[in-house]
Amino acid sequence: TNNGILAPGLSPGELNFTGQLKLTNGILEIEIDGNTPGTEYDQITYNANTAVPLSGNVHVVLGFAPNVGDEFIIVKSQTAPITSTLAAPPFVEYNGNHYYFTITNSTNEVKLTVTEMTLATATADIQKSNIYPNPTTDVVHYSAKTNLVGFEIYNLAGQKLKSGKQLPKEGEIDVKTLMPGNYIVRLIFADR
Repeated sequence: TNNGILAPGLSPGELNFTGQLKLTNGILEIEIDGNTPGTEYDQITYNANTAVPLSGNVHVVLGFAPNVGDEFIIVKSQTAPITSTLAAPPFVEYNGNHYYFTITNSTNEVKLTVTEMTLATATADIQKSNIYPNPTTDVVHYSAKTNLVGFEIYNLAGQKLKSGKQLPKEGEIDVKTLMPGNYIVRLIFADR
């Protein structure tokens, strides 16, 4: 398939190839409804002697909530090597949660692994506040309608780099020690 879609079926199933299999700049659509290959998630099995070149993107359709660390062998070959440059989706949504996957390519299989999951929230209650200036090099000023319980600063990988407690309605947070980059500032309110 060139620039096309390869999908084992409308429900999870196994697609067996005994002739040549080739996916060039295409989409491999995989349905995942559980952990059993062929019946709960799509799997392609290749049984020929010609190498299997796969390139393009994987599109995952989730029908259940997998656990971090779950692995899904989506392509396997008993007889010929697989050369894959398939790219994983940025994330897949199921019941409002985001699931992140990586693709591992080996000689005889292509495997999807759940590496991270972020939880959805049912409601968002936003407290009016201001943080400025953006960008900054030394301090971030903030103002809010009520006193703060604290603040937290995270990098884009989700690591907490700095925190503080018991802050007035207005003030500043020293960010001189942070390396240049993008950060998330979380203001924490007593009633939130």
